[in-house]
Amino acid sequence: MPIRENEKFIGYVNIVAQTANRWNEKGEVVPMDMPDYSVANLEKCREALVEAVAETSEEFMDRYFNGEEFSENEIRQALRVNVLDGSMVPVSMGSCILAQGVYTLLDDITKYFPSPDKRACAGINATTNEVYQADYDFSKPKSAYIFKTIQDPFIGKYSLIKVNSGVLKTDDVMLNYHRDTEEKIGKLYVMRGAKAEEVKELHAGDIGALAKLNKARTTDSLSTKANPILYIRTTISTPYTCKRYKVKNKADVDKASQALTKLTHEDLTLKVVNDSANGQTLLYGIGEQQLDVVVSKLLNRYKVEIELGKAKVAFRETIRKKADVEYKYKNNQADTGNMAM
Repeated sequence: MPIRENEKFIGYVNIVAQTANRWNEKGEVVPMDMPDYSVANLEKCREALVEAVAETSEEFMDRYFNGEEFSENEIRQALRVNVLDGSMVPVSMGSCILAQGVYTLLDDITKYFPSPDKRACAGINATTNEVYQADYDFSKPKSAYIFKTIQDPFIGKYSLIKVNSGVLKTDDVMLNYHRDTEEKIGKLYVMRGAKAEEVKELHAGDIGALAKLNKARTTDSLSTKANPILYIRTTISTPYTCKRYKVKNKADVDKASQALTKLTHEDLTLKVVNDSANGQTLLYGIGEQQLDVVVSKLLNRYKVEIELGKAKVAFRETIRKKADVEYKYKNNQADTGNMAM
């Protein structure tokens, strides 16, 4: 649970350990006295947690009804077992704006989440149409899935991948069956925030990054030519929010177009549409906030300024049903004679 002081987020309460902690000026976690208002909330959350743990086994249920307390280790063990099978969902907290709570989140992932070798992963062999059980086995043929693309004018293009089988090494040639192309892998990286650190190999289960894959796009699968594997593409939400955009400086029109193309490679929910009927260019996204972020990225990354406006809507009419119409034609002999002459 969050702890606030003077309407500012300063720390958190650990429900399992029943302790209060805060961040000091160096960003380190240090113990603190639990605020009075957190005690009542802790009792409610603790009761919900204990009930969830009790439901995991008959033994725990009997102990719970007998009024026995569960130890911290018993609670953590029950959490791990049930998080692994998906019957219990943990909730962590933090602040993206203040960049706080990341360590506790990663710590919870280490404690409670399954490692790749405990999970199943399957694709389809494009040649035989048979199911290929990758299962993050490093001894099987190489295969990977591109789940994210980063386009940055300074660090370049990176395709973030999850290695589903085998071991990827520098100079490996990977087949992109979706694009019908083969691309040679250059350097291999792991991302540390915005920094890319070079590594020699990426093993099955690893998350890494490949640089400068020209034709690869997000949701593409990579494999060997001898064993072409396709993984189910991630479902991308359809963007319905749209705004008309104009480039403030006419000299930056081409530059803005190229920058938007790169951003659409990063975010598949972003789309640029040329509406010739109304003489406008539309920018589609999931919501207005996303479109505002795009405007900010264009300005900060590519030094291009655009302005968003309300899109024009073309109203059209169409015949919806049949109608009986009578029409009387009057033959004008004089006009006919004039036309003949």
